[in-house]
Amino acid sequence: MKNRLAGVLIGAVLGAAVGAKTDNPSWVDLGVRAGFEAGSLAFSRSMELEADHLGVFILHEAGYDMKAATDFHVRLRNYVASGVSTGVNGFLGFMSTHPPPERRIDKLIATEAQIQAGARSPSWMKKK
Repeated sequence: MKNRLAGVLIGAVLGAAVGAKTDNPSWVDLGVRAGFEAGSLAFSRSMELEADHLGVFILHEAGYDMKAATDFHVRLRNYVASGVSTGVNGFLGFMSTHPPPERRIDKLIATEAQIQAGARSPSWMKKK
């Protein structure tokens, strides 16, 4: 919440400064929206990685191929890289709430290795 508020305030100030120079008040709105997204970015990305981590455990426990999640993200990365989709490379793509594809794939592979090494629950869960 603090990150979002700080982002909104900084974005509004920057937007107002640019708007004053260009006589275009819509820059304030753009600044506020960009600041909100920037303030939400780190939290959202960490949540996505945590969900991926948990998802691999769920796939494994349900009897599915745990490598399916990694395979999916590799295909998605290749699709985005092909230029067919704007994805994270598009306008303001750097502000995506999703982690970069390579980081996501690396984390999925690391989770697979944890499970193969005998881990029975996600690394962030308390051991019973």
